[in-house]
Amino acid sequence: MPRVCLLLIAFSLLPNLAALAEQTSSSPVEIAYAVEFAWEHGSAHGATLLHTFNIDLDTGEATEQGGTTLLPQDPEIVPSPDGHFLYVIGLNQAYMRQYIWVYPTDSQGVPGPPIQKLDVADILQFEIDPTGTLAYVLQWSTNTTIRVYHIDPTTGLLSTTSQVVADLGEGPCGSSGFPQLLGFDSSGSQLYDSWVCSGWDDGSAYYYSYEADKRTGTLGAYKLIFTWGSSDGGPYQYVSITDQALIDLLVTGGEWNTVFVFTPLGGKRPVIACSARMLFACGKATNSYADPMGEYLFLQVGADFDIARIDLQEGRITDTGSAIPAAALTFSPDRRVIYAQSSRRTSSPVNSIYLFDPDTAELKQGGAIGLPASYLIPAVRR
Repeated sequence: MPRVCLLLIAFSLLPNLAALAEQTSSSPVEIAYAVEFAWEHGSAHGATLLHTFNIDLDTGEATEQGGTTLLPQDPEIVPSPDGHFLYVIGLNQAYMRQYIWVYPTDSQGVPGPPIQKLDVADILQFEIDPTGTLAYVLQWSTNTTIRVYHIDPTTGLLSTTSQVVADLGEGPCGSSGFPQLLGFDSSGSQLYDSWVCSGWDDGSAYYYSYEADKRTGTLGAYKLIFTWGSSDGGPYQYVSITDQALIDLLVTGGEWNTVFVFTPLGGKRPVIACSARMLFACGKATNSYADPMGEYLFLQVGADFDIARIDLQEGRITDTGSAIPAAALTFSPDRRVIYAQSSRRTSSPVNSIYLFDPDTAELKQGGAIGLPASYLIPAVRR
């Protein structure tokens, strides 16, 4: 099993960290990090650039802050819960080794020079708990494990060593499985993961929860909370695990699709079963997203996502009257901004910005962020 073997800290940069930490804004700043892949002409290699945008919550317009930041190859970028640090996992192209870099950010979210660099291997995913004091990594190899690092929330620095808190082996799929960390509930007491299994003509997925100790980072025994399977081109399912519900869209075709809503830890019977008889969009949806709390469900019908409200007390899913034309959606952590990737096929994807009021479901279209071959990572700097 590969092990974390080296910690390099640029001590000369630590004063800059203190200066950046002192730059605090009077109110939270909505941030969108846009990743741009700048390919070199005639080469299979290129540069990965990070752009920082601030989103105006009155107009929905995006304003780029600072200059671009050069990132390693194939990066995964994870903001800290308070937005004061960026954790970047990627490859150093010169040495073809994997590292974790820690970048402090200024009051507008712009990253400064990295203050820490960890030499790692075989990390598939990096997830920070809501307290900002624990970082879990999914290390994928012949024996898949979940490891935990401790974070100093003041400096953002990771502990020099990590601890195995779950040994997943090959999972329920054997060699055909693909594991994924799905994140935490808002309290940080539950960590979710999944395994997606694929075969020649079938597929299946398994969803698990772990009780997480917010002080030590240790995980309790895993619990299977949901599973589905299909064969011979049978129905596919889209699953979202949120604070208030586990939501499953069963896509069978025609107008016979169904949305099932369970408690967050699953259960034998759904709390809500929504077909076209309850809401037209439930029967016609071909894809779905849930907001982080699970109060709203975005159901793709044609080229639009219809926004529906999940009413657990009444046992219904109802239409809000709002819709977003998009191919894919990304939500800010506080649910106040939605980034909608254009449904039109273009060489340069455009992410339209929508302001969303989670109390009233009011929707307002703002500006857009368009960069070649880019994707967005939302953050809120508090």
